[in-house]
Amino acid sequence: MTIGLERLLGTKGEAAAQRYLAKHPEILLGAFTASGFPLGQWLLPKFRFGSDFVSDFVVLSPSCQVTGYFDVVLVELESPMARIFTKQGRLGKQLNDAMRQLDEWLVWVCENRSYFVRSLQKAITIMTGAGFGPESPQHVKDILGLSARVVIGRRSMLSSQDNKRRAAISMITTGQVAIVPYDRLVDTEARLRRLDRTGGA
Repeated sequence: MTIGLERLLGTKGEAAAQRYLAKHPEILLGAFTASGFPLGQWLLPKFRFGSDFVSDFVVLSPSCQVTGYFDVVLVELESPMARIFTKQGRLGKQLNDAMRQLDEWLVWVCENRSYFVRSLQKAITIMTGAGFGPESPQHVKDILGLSARVVIGRRSMLSSQDNKRRAAISMITTGQVAIVPYDRLVDTEARLRRLDRTGGA
């Protein structure tokens, strides 16, 4: 049976993917958290920070080491049909623009860390309709890890050399920035559905 996101990607674009992922937060939470399971984490869609920036999503997961400290992943969606690399091995236009955007986001967050943390807590409070005290594990005291992901294109577009280029970008940025084909989200949705059918066994 065709997975929901897979079917959508075959006929629709980035905006439809945005809506689908917002309705199914477990997909991005499962794909971009350390545990790989969407438990005890937050997905913030269209998260605004500062006066100029809006990320498609923010993935927020609590650290297992220190209460109140969270790992943050900023997510930028591009078209599933967009070319990731050109034939000459350069970044495709959409990817190039997205990578520049991620760089600006990361610089801004590093320079405005306290404000960003307060914005995260405010967004969670609005989403849940509840405030969390400083001793609550859901209270965002600070960021432990910060990274960014651009979701773009499909795995079938990538040659072995392209995958080496993706790996090099991740290595150069020590894993802080990564290029992710939509197939990773499709695979995550399929895995979570299998777990749901088997009761997590």
